[in-house]
Amino acid sequence: MRPVAGPEDDNVVVNACESKMYKIGHDVKEREQFWIKGQPYSVKDMLAFDDLHPQFIGGTIYQAFLSALSYHRWHCPVAGVVKKAYVVPGTYYSEPLYEDFVDAESKGTNGETTSQEYLSAVATRAIMFIESDNPKIGMIALLGIGMTEVSTCEITVKEGQHVNKGAELG
Repeated sequence: MRPVAGPEDDNVVVNACESKMYKIGHDVKEREQFWIKGQPYSVKDMLAFDDLHPQFIGGTIYQAFLSALSYHRWHCPVAGVVKKAYVVPGTYYSEPLYEDFVDAESKGTNGETTSQEYLSAVATRAIMFIESDNPKIGMIALLGIGMTEVSTCEITVKEGQHVNKGAELG
């Protein structure tokens, strides 16, 4: 029942889950601090040193935040073939030592929001590499990141499987 934008248009990439856009980075480096608050945001670490990570250097990262109260399923942003799919075990309720979790506006804590860059490299995460049917898009990497109390990740597709845009991945 989930609507999919441009289901027959391979030029349209859709959001993988019911989430809110958090950050976008362009021309990303292999290992670099390239966003705010001094947190490391590394393609190499995010992709768990996978041998496919070099092809994402110079690419774009789109990161979205999936609220704990949202529908917790990932859907394929493009039509293509699952080249690799696996879960990397990681931390549970971890926080970076160099980050101040006090939100000046709310006078409270919001560590799960302010540590999203950090968690992308250390939390449990499902990593799926999908070769798009559209050669202009090429390979994408989709990460489902387990945060705080929702820290498990389950992949429901298999390597070698063709998936349509909007198909459930996990």
